[in-house]
Amino acid sequence: METSQFSQSQNVIANAEPLDVGGATCECFKVKLYGKQHFLKRLKPELRTDPRYVAALHKEFEIGYNLDHPHLVRYAACGDDYLLTEFIDGMTLAEFAETNPTFFKNKANVDNLLSSLLDVLDYLHSHQIVHLDLKPDNILITRVGNELKLTDLGFCYTDTFTDTMGRTDSFAAPEQLNDDMVDHRTDIYALGRIIATLPCANRYSKVIERCTKTRKEDRYQSAAELKKDLSKPRAKWTIITTLIACIIAFAAWWLNSKQTVKSTQQTLAGDTTAHIVTTSTEAVKDSAIEKAKKDVDSMVKVTADEALKITQVNNSPAHPITIDNSTSITSHATAPPKQAIPSEETLRSELLAVTRPIYDKYLKQYESATTIDPYDTDFREARKKCDDEIADKLFLLWDTKYRPMGVPESTYNPIAVKVINHYREKYEIKFKY
Repeated sequence: METSQFSQSQNVIANAEPLDVGGATCECFKVKLYGKQHFLKRLKPELRTDPRYVAALHKEFEIGYNLDHPHLVRYAACGDDYLLTEFIDGMTLAEFAETNPTFFKNKANVDNLLSSLLDVLDYLHSHQIVHLDLKPDNILITRVGNELKLTDLGFCYTDTFTDTMGRTDSFAAPEQLNDDMVDHRTDIYALGRIIATLPCANRYSKVIERCTKTRKEDRYQSAAELKKDLSKPRAKWTIITTLIACIIAFAAWWLNSKQTVKSTQQTLAGDTTAHIVTTSTEAVKDSAIEKAKKDVDSMVKVTADEALKITQVNNSPAHPITIDNSTSITSHATAPPKQAIPSEETLRSELLAVTRPIYDKYLKQYESATTIDPYDTDFREARKKCDDEIADKLFLLWDTKYRPMGVPESTYNPIAVKVINHYREKYEIKFKY
């Protein structure tokens, strides 16, 4: 007989504290062993010598002991007429629903609870186990975290143990009541009955209806399918919420844009033109015009690319400027010409020249060495810092110099990679590893 680490039945039972729970066949206790609380389930006195119930108890332990799922109570040991599981400090789902009605007003709470139950059901079914006694009293909710734990595999059906000793009629599927063939869809039926007992059952009316179809073929065909269906309402609501948020954001932007001075710019005959548009019918005050003049005068200090960007008038408007009251400000300052794009060879030489000081700073100290251990901590750290700083420098050059010049990214990136590899090859050849 499997007893795990607990071999003295009388010692176990002597320390047991009776619990006001239990079923038709067993008494229940809380017992502390090796500093840890356990749940003890023992056959009632009149059944302790009945081989059918003793076998059922041992069957439950043998099945449960080999399972491991976060939402399934773990089995610890088995004696002649009892078994031990981990102790769960919580309450049954029925008690929890009665004492925590506000919990079920939050759809996310219920969805998470049902998701946990479906996960453990899917786990059992994937191990060819059908629970066959799903009911609120066999589902525990922990006091800390409201985590779900499924208990009591006493009536389960497996490929090895095909005999079942009982059921709970109010949650049993028609095939159970008629002693017909059961399968995982029998548990789906019971799950529908469980959902129907929750304070928020009306929210899941369609799910309950499909779970509790008389014909197994008309129910959900797996726990995974049911879980997917439960997630749909939330997904639809998320989409609706997102759309509403987008509409509100667009409306806010549109209203703001009607009150904000905007500018659009285009190139005309070598000059850069900006049109300042405002929806206000009030004439633009002199102070605004003076501000625009100062901005126009500063245009000679920016590049042509910057002048052509769409910007707000308060940032860097171009010239000449036309204001909506037909007042015009004209300036014919032209943007400076673009720099010539260097050839690939020139670009490579420039990048090597700029990054060579970085290489010298970190690795020149090793130039006098004929060989070096590539796993040397100081050397590895120097290599890493060198690579990182060269890469940062190359990125900065691209962002501040070569991209504004019009160097194509498809040209710059391969050359930058070659520069990094040039230094890597240099010290790999030098130190022969």
